[in-house]
Amino acid sequence: MAKAVQLNRIKSALAEKGVKGFLLAIYMGVHETTVSDWCTNKSQPSPKDFIKIANFLNLNVRELIQKIEPVPNMKAELMIAEVEKFEQEGNLIHVNAETKTKKKKKIINPELAKRLKIIIGD
Repeated sequence: MAKAVQLNRIKSALAEKGVKGFLLAIYMGVHETTVSDWCTNKSQPSPKDFIKIANFLNLNVRELIQKIEPVPNMKAELMIAEVEKFEQEGNLIHVNAETKTKKKKKIINPELAKRLKIIIGD
């Protein structure tokens, strides 16, 4: 089983404040297993719950989020360049298509989607 990505630092914030998980569970109105899942990053609180947790611990909500440095990959820039090239070739980004129920719907041009998926590696 893959290790959970450490998105929040609720566990360490609780430890720093000397607060037991069951107290947070009672305050939040959730089961202790929910707090445990948050602490182990198996699941994440909603944005509203992050604010409530931060207020309970007298912290700024940013102090509950791990700082994760981005991995440079330039994919957004490459995708933007491909879209510009696609348009310069006279192609449309969106095209009309029919759904199964024969309704007209605007979709991303399948050829553009194919090119962009090659860039992102799908």
